[in-house]
Amino acid sequence: MSSIASDDDLLTVPEAAAVLKVSPVTVSRWLRQGRLPAYRLGPRAVRIRRAELAAVFSPARNRLVTTSPPPAAATPAMLAAAGADWDAADFAARLSALSAAAALREQILARRKGSPLPPLDGDRKRGKRS
Repeated sequence: MSSIASDDDLLTVPEAAAVLKVSPVTVSRWLRQGRLPAYRLGPRAVRIRRAELAAVFSPARNRLVTTSPPPAAATPAMLAAAGADWDAADFAARLSALSAAAALREQILARRKGSPLPPLDGDRKRGKRS
């Protein structure tokens, strides 16, 4: 009988969760969503290959996150140097969307005579009901 390589080891859901350092419920959800391939050995037995656990991981991207539009002097080359992976058309579309959002915000503030919206107090109301 030939030995199985360590990458071909079949893990149970709790074992896979321990390897990934997440809850077994999370692994089960990923199986349902199709993010993680699995093999059924019977009506209830589910096994996951150790090598396929890497399919769950995706690298975090360095994105340029701003709450206001980028300065007019910003160019796609400057954003690429800052870690954003936008091309020129994508940059123009995002810039126009940000300017439209800023204009809409100004319209709303003008209509409200400069007063911002009140903070959400759903937690306080929820506490009153219980």
